[in-house]
Amino acid sequence: MLRSCRSFLPLLALAYGLASVCCIILYLRRQDSISLRPRDCQQPDCNPKKAWESSSFFWSNPCPHGYQLETHDEKTHGDICRSVQDASFACPHACQRMARAPWCAAGAKRKCKADLALAEFRKGMLPNSQTRGLMHTFYEPVWNGGDKTGTLVSWEKAWTDAGWETRVLTLEDAKRSPEFKNVNRRIDRIPRGGNAEYERLCYLRYLAMNAVGGGWMSDMDTVPTRLSPDIGLPNAGRFTVYANFIPALVSGNATEYLRIVLSLTDLGLEQMGHKRLQLGSSSFTEARDCSGS
Repeated sequence: MLRSCRSFLPLLALAYGLASVCCIILYLRRQDSISLRPRDCQQPDCNPKKAWESSSFFWSNPCPHGYQLETHDEKTHGDICRSVQDASFACPHACQRMARAPWCAAGAKRKCKADLALAEFRKGMLPNSQTRGLMHTFYEPVWNGGDKTGTLVSWEKAWTDAGWETRVLTLEDAKRSPEFKNVNRRIDRIPRGGNAEYERLCYLRYLAMNAVGGGWMSDMDTVPTRLSPDIGLPNAGRFTVYANFIPALVSGNATEYLRIVLSLTDLGLEQMGHKRLQLGSSSFTEARDCSGS
């Protein structure tokens, strides 16, 4: 009897191990799906789009998540956002951080008043009539780019969970622009280093946005935090970058995307004769994941 029971022990151990692995996989998949949902939308019957709209910083909270507004009446101190965890601070949305007083400023060193800055920001919002609620990215496989389809799937899930529709632009979209031949000839004359086709696509993705009517575009490794799909185009539709000089998230109307690609190629043509763009101009084509490489 004892010998018979021992013969089942390996099978029981195997079954237990498989069950444990299945539980871990299910847990990780659940955690992954939750991490891509809005912070205020964890219930099964929650509408993600409404949750994201209600939490959008553009219309309600002037401070980043985890910060509280701290108003100041002093002449040399603007309103700031104080961290709820430590003594650090950030500036309210639509205000810029300064190295000295007033610390947070709106415009040309004018001290930040959060309510006024947000009101001015809203006033400058241009309705996004052509591509409202649509987030674009650009992907065109290049010879050394590898397969990025998995990244695209994750990007699409993150933005659709936030209530956005998604669209992946390609070289064919750029070709629809009346300026394609002109811009492409310009790029041929620009020094682009050893990965020339990748750099070409970093220019042409803006032309693709011009062809589809402008709007919002992000890199495929950029996901939303608190951005409503119903938002218009900030700064009256002018081309706007939201991560310093790296265009991981940008917005603008169609005319602005054309202006940007023509301006970038103008700057590139100034360095004809070099093997690649020199330091100081390389940031103009700094666009990781712009072509999937």
